[in-house]
Amino acid sequence: MTGHDIVTVFRTTNSTEAVMYRNALRAEGISCEIDNIHQAGLAGILDVRGFVQAADEERAKQILTEYQKQAAETALAEIDKEEDDKEETA
Repeated sequence: MTGHDIVTVFRTTNSTEAVMYRNALRAEGISCEIDNIHQAGLAGILDVRGFVQAADEERAKQILTEYQKQAAETALAEIDKEEDDKEETA
């Protein structure tokens, strides 16, 4: 990537989340680079940013939105299952 045609598509203070976002984009054929990955452990002080080519910005944002939606749905389903399991054992 050249410096003048890249844009930031995500920011997070969680390095694991940043790697998951990067991998989700790469799985869809979008080149993504992240910075500050090694400083992310500074208790949320530094953002980890994800960069893509400007031409991929809209598609990358759509992919990340869908990824986050699926992750939230999965988390809610797991919570529901845990609650059901507790009720069954009570």
